[in-house]
Amino acid sequence: FTSDKGKLAVQATGQPALDMEAKSDSEFVIAQYGVKVTFHKTADNKVEQITFSQGGYTTTASRVKPVDPKSIDLNAYTGTYYSAELQTKYTIVLKADTLVAEHIRHKPTHFRPVGNDTFTTDAWFMSKIDFVRNEKFEISGLKVSSGRVTNVNFVKE
Repeated sequence: FTSDKGKLAVQATGQPALDMEAKSDSEFVIAQYGVKVTFHKTADNKVEQITFSQGGYTTTASRVKPVDPKSIDLNAYTGTYYSAELQTKYTIVLKADTLVAEHIRHKPTHFRPVGNDTFTTDAWFMSKIDFVRNEKFEISGLKVSSGRVTNVNFVKE
C-alpha cells in the first residue's frame, strides 16, 4: 500500500499499482475489479490487520513488520535447489547483499526478506519463498508459492 497526494493505492507482487476509492476512513474499493479492502484499527488507531473481499471470497492479513536484511545471514540460503515435481533447479547466489535465484530459462529473480526464512519476489511464478530447516536448523530446502500454486517443494543439493 502506498499513499500519494491523499490517494491510497495497492500493488500486488508483479502487478501495476491500482488507485483505491475511499468509502470511509477504513474502507476502500477498487470498483473495476469488485475489490473491497477494510483496514482494521486498534484502540490506539493503528492498522494491524486488513481484509480483502472479492467475488465472495475474503482474506484477512496481518501487518508484517519490516525485516532488516543486514540482520539475516543470507549466505545460509545460497546453494542449488531441485524440484522433482517440476524437474528443474534454481541456484541461489548472493549478489550485492541480495539473494538472487538463477535459472537456465528465466532471468535472475531477486529475493526480498519479509519474515523469518520467508522471502518474496516480483516474479509471477514465485511470489513467496519459504525456506525449510532440518533438525540441525540448517537450510534443507524451500517451498515456492504463487497464486493458486502453493508449496512446490525444492530440496537443497
